[in-house]
Amino acid sequence: MITINRANQRQEFGNTKFHIKSTAPGINLGDPTDYGLAQLGRVDYSKIKAGTVVGMHPHRNDEILSYLRKGKMTHEDSSGNIIEIGPTHLMMMNAGSGIYHEETVPKDGDDVDMIQIFIRPNEDNLKQNVQFIELETLNSVNEWRLIGGSNTTEAPLKINSQILVCDAHITKSLDLRIPDDKTGLLYVFDGDIKINNDDLSKGDSVVLDEDITINLTSSLTADLVYFEMDKNAKYTRSGPFSGMK
Repeated sequence: MITINRANQRQEFGNTKFHIKSTAPGINLGDPTDYGLAQLGRVDYSKIKAGTVVGMHPHRNDEILSYLRKGKMTHEDSSGNIIEIGPTHLMMMNAGSGIYHEETVPKDGDDVDMIQIFIRPNEDNLKQNVQFIELETLNSVNEWRLIGGSNTTEAPLKINSQILVCDAHITKSLDLRIPDDKTGLLYVFDGDIKINNDDLSKGDSVVLDEDITINLTSSLTADLVYFEMDKNAKYTRSGPFSGMK
C-alpha cells in the first residue's frame, strides 16, 4: 500500500529567520488521534538564515536527528558540547530525561537547509546523550546509506527506538523493499522522483506498507531520506515533539 503526503499539507510556522515546514507522516492514514507513524513522530524541514540564534531550550523524551544539506551551525548543549555541525557532520540528540541546547548559524556563513527528525523512544526518561558522526562524502550516490538505527544495528548514530534512517542521492533508478513486518516513510528532501505512476517533488513524502518493492526514478537528481519502522515494537508518545499531541 502506498499513501502520499503532499508538501502543501505540511504545517508552516516560524518567521523569516527561522522557518519550518512540518511533515506529519500519518496525516492521511485515518487516525485523528495520532498523525505520527509508529516510531516516527514528525519531520521538520527548516530554513535558518545566517546570523540566526535559536536560543537555549529544552527537550525531553524525543530522539532528534539533525540532517543538514547546506550551511553549518554551532551546537551548544547542557552536556558541555560546543561543536559545529553541517552536511557531512551530523548530530543525534537522545534527549531522554532532559537536555537543553542552542544552535547558532554564523553571520558570515550560508543559510542552513535541513530537516530535524523527531523519533519516539522505546521508553521514557532514558539517559540523555548527544552523538556526532563525520560522513565520508556528502552524497551516497544511487545507494542507500545507513545513518541511524537502534543499538542492535550497525548504524553510526544510535537511536533508542526500533527505526532505521537512510539516505540516497539518485541519478537513475533505485529499488526500495519494505518487509511485511515493517512500515516505511520515504521523504523527498530535494528534486523530483517517480514511484510507479506517481510523481513526487520536494517536500512530498510517501507511506509504504505491506511486503512490497518499489522502483524510484529521477529525470535529473533527487535527495531522499528513508525511515523504516517496526510495526510490533513499543514506543512512547511522551515527547513534546515526537508525541504529536
